[in-house]
Amino acid sequence: MLASTPFKIQCAGFASAAAIASSTLPAIAVSIEQVPNPRQNNGGWVTDMADVLSAPTELKLNQMISELEAENSSEIAVVTVPETSPSKSPKTFATELFNTWGIGKKGKDNGVLFLVSKGDRRVEIETGYGIEPILPNTEVKQLIDDQIIPSLKQDHFDQGVLSGTSVLVTALQNKDSGRSSRPWSTWIKQWWKIMLFGILWLCSLFFNRGSSHNHHAGSSGGGFGGGSSGGGGAGGGF
Repeated sequence: MLASTPFKIQCAGFASAAAIASSTLPAIAVSIEQVPNPRQNNGGWVTDMADVLSAPTELKLNQMISELEAENSSEIAVVTVPETSPSKSPKTFATELFNTWGIGKKGKDNGVLFLVSKGDRRVEIETGYGIEPILPNTEVKQLIDDQIIPSLKQDHFDQGVLSGTSVLVTALQNKDSGRSSRPWSTWIKQWWKIMLFGILWLCSLFFNRGSSHNHHAGSSGGGFGGGSSGGGGAGGGF
């Protein structure tokens, strides 16, 4: 009986160490390609990879955003992830995910991505070109600081995400987000990109006559309308 006591103590020590180790494990890294597109999966607007949103919250979010989209075609994607690595930063992750999915309608660019990274303790709201005049970066930053961060600091993800999305929906309902409002500087940049692509394409034809070429364009994600973002929006830590 006494001989078994050290064994029990040793097992208890291992169990405690395992519990501590599991509580300090890093969040699981997620690539852009691994994030499920909600429009393709279930026709909704929410992807909760971090498992921080309740079913009633997801239902409410989908309802609010669907009503907004039906009213003036604006699109909002709400995404939570465990972590944004291997991307360079949560902001880089948000911009790439936005443009991969093509949030917002093509030609109107009236999309918004509301991203929460649990492991990074970071919120990013990415806006399409057509949304930037309606929700300037300074207003997005104020929204994050006032309506979202206080709740997320307490790990009240349902409250923070619902509150932030509600403000976004109200802002887009009250202003005309149905037209493209890109600044002239953005249009000029886009035209230069198109011209450069055309020149490179002609060069490839000239130097590779007789060979076949396969061009794989980035996926627009399907379901979303094909909008784009130049990195507008803001972020904040919690």
